[in-house]
Amino acid sequence: MIAGDQYDNDIFRDRIYRSHPLLDENNTSTIYRVRFQGEPIALVLSVTAADGYNGEIKLLLCVDVNGVVKGVRPVRHKETPGLGDGIEPKKSDWIYQFANTSLSNMGKSAWAVKKNGGHFDALTGATITSRAVIRAVHKGLQYVQMEGSSLYTVASMGEEIK
Repeated sequence: MIAGDQYDNDIFRDRIYRSHPLLDENNTSTIYRVRFQGEPIALVLSVTAADGYNGEIKLLLCVDVNGVVKGVRPVRHKETPGLGDGIEPKKSDWIYQFANTSLSNMGKSAWAVKKNGGHFDALTGATITSRAVIRAVHKGLQYVQMEGSSLYTVASMGEEIK
């Protein structure tokens, strides 16, 4: 999502934890901060779609300092093989459609599947999964917009993750 030569900090140490329903309704989320020469470049947030077809879908959402999505990757899910598991980049390119989207370049109604008048394609046979991921990405962006630059300025909270 962010090339290794575009940052120089240890993102595993430069992280904070947040509990907020826009990120995860039940758990604390980790937010990794990406910097180059001390300047903020992006955030990588753990977000959860609680309403996947077969339960929670855990995602990593990378958002640059301008609020633009750099990428989304699934971390854990139980979606149906051959259908909902198309959220995985090795199974389909569906997840890449979020790149370069933002709250400022898309209205609220665009954050839906095309079938419902939105901007995003749905995975064939997995509309519930598609809707859940779209909602989670949208909510993650809303959180970043709400918190703003404070996500970069608050003290880091962690020892290195091993």
